Amino acid sequence: MTETESKTAGEELKFNQPGLALFGASFLSLFLELLLIRWLSSDFVLFGVFKTFPLVACFVGLGTGVAKADLKFFRLTPFALLVTVVTICLTSFAGYGYLAFPSLALYQWNELTNSMTLALEVLKMSLLLVLLLMGPFASMFCIGNLIGHCFNKSTALRAYCIDIAGAITGSITFALLSFLSFSPNLEIGFVIALMLAITVRFIGLTASGATIMTLAAVAVMLPIFNPPGTSWSPYYRLDVQEISLMPQLTKSGKKEDLGIILNTNRGFSQSFTNNNVVELSPEGEKVEAARFLKNFLLVRKKYYELPYSFHLGDAGRKDNLFKPKEILILGAGSGSDVAEAVRQGVNHIDAVEIDQSVIGLAKKYNQSYFAPQVKYHLDDGRRFMAGGDKKYDMVVLACLDSRAVSGSGSSLRTDCYIHTRESYQDCIRHLKPDGIMVLSFGASVGGSSNWLRNRIYKTLEDVTGYPPIVMSDENAKFNWPAYFFVTGKPVKDGLLQVEPLPPPTAGEKSEIGFAKIDMPKDVDGVVLGDDWPFLYVKDKALDLPYLFVLFLISAITIYVGRGLIFGTKTSTDLQLFFMGAAFILLELQAISRLALIYGATWVTSSVVINGVLLMILLANYMIIKRPHLLSQKAQYLALFASLLLSYLAPVGYRQLTSVNPDLAACAITIVTLAPIFLGRSNFRYGFQRCRETLSLFCLQSSRQCAGRFIGISLYLPWYQQPTSGSSLALCLQLLLYAQSKA
Repeated sequence: MTETESKTAGEELKFNQPGLALFGASFLSLFLELLLIRWLSSDFVLFGVFKTFPLVACFVGLGTGVAKADLKFFRLTPFALLVTVVTICLTSFAGYGYLAFPSLALYQWNELTNSMTLALEVLKMSLLLVLLLMGPFASMFCIGNLIGHCFNKSTALRAYCIDIAGAITGSITFALLSFLSFSPNLEIGFVIALMLAITVRFIGLTASGATIMTLAAVAVMLPIFNPPGTSWSPYYRLDVQEISLMPQLTKSGKKEDLGIILNTNRGFSQSFTNNNVVELSPEGEKVEAARFLKNFLLVRKKYYELPYSFHLGDAGRKDNLFKPKEILILGAGSGSDVAEAVRQGVNHIDAVEIDQSVIGLAKKYNQSYFAPQVKYHLDDGRRFMAGGDKKYDMVVLACLDSRAVSGSGSSLRTDCYIHTRESYQDCIRHLKPDGIMVLSFGASVGGSSNWLRNRIYKTLEDVTGYPPIVMSDENAKFNWPAYFFVTGKPVKDGLLQVEPLPPPTAGEKSEIGFAKIDMPKDVDGVVLGDDWPFLYVKDKALDLPYLFVLFLISAITIYVGRGLIFGTKTSTDLQLFFMGAAFILLELQAISRLALIYGATWVTSSVVINGVLLMILLANYMIIKRPHLLSQKAQYLALFASLLLSYLAPVGYRQLTSVNPDLAACAITIVTLAPIFLGRSNFRYGFQRCRETLSLFCLQSSRQCAGRFIGISLYLPWYQQPTSGSSLALCLQLLLYAQSKA
């Protein structure tokens, strides 16, 4: 017996429970996939544009690994994990996490105008993207080999059921750990422990494998990669920095602890300060950083006082101030708006915040959190408004410009649906007859973000029928910078007045303050709606830098998978390719649509992913129990009908007002996920030639993953909408059916 034969025989002796090994490998694959998507999108601003690319890398890597089905590659998993950990940690530590991709379609604070500079930035960021995706691709490729090997040890549908069951368990476990605020570093530790267990139990752990996994575990837990002020929520990487002034810089000669600055996903998000007025000592006035902080706090003071500085009638009459008694704050965050409302004597404050970790910061640093008139709600803003009819004197949209996405692989940000026509209608619905809505939005002022300002303006005007008041601090010497939009019946009737900025001195701009902007009569702007809610997407046009990166990744993918793509061909290749593309389109569309019903929260993403997997598992069970229940033609007719119904179904939570809202939500969920169930029922026609040759089954799985890659590429962020997934999937499935009958 040769050495190779002896080794293979040894592997066969240890590998006597392929079902359990498949369950563990499938658990590991989906857990690691979700972890890598969360880690990369939170730690690197680059993935604010390329949100779907970690998903692409994981899909393609897993598919090619399943097709190879060679355990010698699975033995390389520890090395692939080490490469992944070291690459992500070192590039993040070196500061590359702060670099943004120079997209032409998505809003960013700074825009590159020089074509040469733009080209160099695109090339640099493309190389960084490839570097960061190599590790995830390699890790998933290695795990895919074990999954493919397990498929070869069992019947196809039984193995597929075990595969889906393991994936569901991995997804639920990941959701639970994310809810408990586990950092990706700790979750990688969990992955390494699971890898050790699988390797020891089924393959046999070598000394080199144990050493490499130990190195990966140590590297990921090093203190330099886990700063003390950093924590993780299901949405964000949170970096908290406490603000204080040293005694020698203050007029009182005492140290002043002012509050915190909170960065989310590598960018400034919000700050909370207990005192917005500080007096500096003569020495402090000489320190530039201290003077900047003083002005920063004064800007904050004006910013949060603005909603309470309006007059009814003549501006300047202190006896005629607009004094709200009940207010709703959407996007309460750490509580600066809440604290100001308490200072202004508001009787009742409903504060809505989507992230439990951010509410925890409010509880820790903001004394107003415990005020009797304050009630915090952990909820999505749209869902909170849809669930009640309480009226308020003022509804505040508190600078809702989130940096987070709502789901894995989705281009939908958590705040997208708050800035649409339907959302603003809900805000107006919650106003008392003489109430006002105040919307603040952080954006660069002075021209570069006028198109973004105009969108909010046009959407509000479309909802109310009259122009809102627009204010900014673009003419102030020190600015936030930010815009304010004010609407409501007092604005319509011309009763709400705004105090002008104090006149400038010595020919200079006013130091601090917000002033009314005279908007042109014909404002050019897109009216945002639930069917296209992308406030930050500049134009419905092709983004050439994005397409360059897409082409680059596609070329690398084709080269890596050339043996599979140009290898053995079967009559079901094209069918499975289209099926994979349609499947991922439906999954991403489901996340977008159900975010309108359940809120743009991490829970929605988890529900959709597990709902999709349950549909697949149910379809497999039906095929096993009743393989000839419906003919292929009947199943395709049912699939087309379900896609059409999903396309035509309402997407808003309140649109089915004639029935129970909970029943409506349940019905829309079923309609949205039904095409996935019916589509998976058709898999047996694609795999019916694979019953005897299971390696061919693994090869066909790679064809499906290639289709998923194309599906993700089609789901471009500037065209994505709740119904587009259904419409594109319908076209692909029509092609699929035509090909299957050819």
